[in-house]
Amino acid sequence: MVMIKKTFYLLCVIICFIANALNSQNLYNEIGEAKLICQYNFYSQVDSMDANSIRHYRMTLLLDESLSLFYSFGTHFRDSVAISNPDMNFFAFQELDPPRAIPHIRIYKNHPTGTITTFDYVMPDRYQYEEKLNLFDWELSDETDVIHGYPVQKAATNFGGREWIAWFTPEIPISDGPYKFRGLPGLILHIEDSRQHHIFEIESIARPDPGSQNIYFLTSRNIIKTNKKQLSEIRERFRQDVIGGFLTSGVPVHEDTDLDRAQKNMLRRNNPIELTVD
Repeated sequence: MVMIKKTFYLLCVIICFIANALNSQNLYNEIGEAKLICQYNFYSQVDSMDANSIRHYRMTLLLDESLSLFYSFGTHFRDSVAISNPDMNFFAFQELDPPRAIPHIRIYKNHPTGTITTFDYVMPDRYQYEEKLNLFDWELSDETDVIHGYPVQKAATNFGGREWIAWFTPEIPISDGPYKFRGLPGLILHIEDSRQHHIFEIESIARPDPGSQNIYFLTSRNIIKTNKKQLSEIRERFRQDVIGGFLTSGVPVHEDTDLDRAQKNMLRRNNPIELTVD
């Protein structure tokens, strides 16, 4: 009975969340048309002390000539459904067997404005902050290789308190890549930090039919504008006090929910992509 109650509760929460997502077409403003769709595999060791704590996510990079959008494949799928079928209900959506929309990040690189805009989520709020586009100082190497049939060249940089090694292909002369990475004379197909805690590797590159894949900017009155440092502090407070975060979020918590376990699991998530925010 306890399991049934808990499952029903979680289902109600999911229904509310998905229903909101699927009926929010007015939150999406078209800003470009994707000329390339790149799928990446993202491997992330969430606990720096546990080599077995690796999580795998599929990520999508939409590329126009002057801007890009990087987010999870699950978010890409959900947005596509919400935009093309704004009246679809939760049960119809579930029949599509949707992939999980995690991680929650949504990163826009806008070359005309010279900014990187990041959307992220810390329960119960969504946040937005901006950074300058030119975050990276790359050192090119003469070392070359081949990835997915593309000739690639090696480059290195420091970012977020980590050393990164990237492989980019001059055959796709677009200065972009997964996450916030950009600034090389070609698309980044593979990048990893020196400890191999975070790895992005290309899975596929496709050219969509003209007009078939637009890029949308997320807008909402409920998004809180902040800066990276403040968001990092908000996330860390939540990580250190998940129980308090839940109880003050306004999100209902079922009496059988194991918040102590949730707290322990969150404390293990001590290894973000960016260790520093300066």
